[in-house]
Amino acid sequence: MDAQPGRKLEAIHVLRGLAALFVVLYHFQYLLAEDWPLVTQLLGHGEIGVDIFFYISGFVIYSSTESLRSRSARSFLIRRFFRVIIPAWVAMAILATIKPPYLYDLLLSVLFIPLQNGFPPEYGHNFLIVAWTLTFELVFYGAFATSLYILGGRYRGAISAAIIVAMVIVIQALTGAYTLNADLAGLLPGHAWFPVQIFSLLGNPIILEFLVGMALAWCYRRGYFGRLSQLHWTCSLVGVATVAGTCAFQYSPGNGLTNSGMLALLIVIVALAIQTVIDRHGMWGRGIVHFILLGEISYSLYLIHPLVRAAFKAVEPASGIPGFLILLAFTLVASLAFHRLIEIPAQRIGRTISEKKPVATTSTPSPTRVPN
Repeated sequence: MDAQPGRKLEAIHVLRGLAALFVVLYHFQYLLAEDWPLVTQLLGHGEIGVDIFFYISGFVIYSSTESLRSRSARSFLIRRFFRVIIPAWVAMAILATIKPPYLYDLLLSVLFIPLQNGFPPEYGHNFLIVAWTLTFELVFYGAFATSLYILGGRYRGAISAAIIVAMVIVIQALTGAYTLNADLAGLLPGHAWFPVQIFSLLGNPIILEFLVGMALAWCYRRGYFGRLSQLHWTCSLVGVATVAGTCAFQYSPGNGLTNSGMLALLIVIVALAIQTVIDRHGMWGRGIVHFILLGEISYSLYLIHPLVRAAFKAVEPASGIPGFLILLAFTLVASLAFHRLIEIPAQRIGRTISEKKPVATTSTPSPTRVPN
């Protein structure tokens, strides 16, 4: 049985919230380094949240354009602009008041251009440290929007995948570094006056994670997960146990398909298997409401936690576990406020504008001259 398009998948929604929380804990682990080294080591795996985000993004973007009404490139780009870019710009503006950057760094960051032509896949990050991932998001959006122009988006998955794969191959051919390791992607030769990193990153294989997410969506929407009904519980339990066991040991650090992306993919597959089981048996408990809320504010949590951390470091009210808990609590409250005051209104504006049909301009015929 095909999954219903347009329906929110609770497991994916919850996982998105947990992915944001993983990244937050990864950036807050420094407060526990002295007193809790084992906990710090565990939280050091939190970068996996980025890979989970990329898979989920590919999954959601493909799924959300399942209906013909949603296959407008114009509508897609407008909604993405207000959903992703506007909140990020607001977060950058707030951070600039807390921690003023160099003007050049701020300019690059506002344009979502990484700061350095080196150290892939972050490429020197962004002034708003987490925004380096948004650059890859925007590249994916560009390829996907292009696919919506072609054949009405009917083969949007295949076309956008072809665009991205071709892009990666071309850039890797120019750099001479053919790899699936995001940390080993080649760099294009550049000049100090030109941010060539915006082209170097187009060949980074981490962007292929979006394509994997789309492939998972294609399989899920066509009911392939549901056809494994006899193995649902077994696969889910084995998957969860494998995830828990793997997290207890070291794996290759860094993001990308050959690093934390492998474990992230397993986590997403387990979430989809669990979702299929829940769809059949309806077993979500009341406690899921809190995790749903975490999923709702996940993007705000992702954007805001560097701001709260910067303000916290300027004041240093506490250290160790007290400081960690204070920082986490303030971050959650600030994220909820940002979600309601900035993110939701921005999305509402985006929906309103995207639903307006572009006004067709017609040339007014010149009046016929009546002979005297």
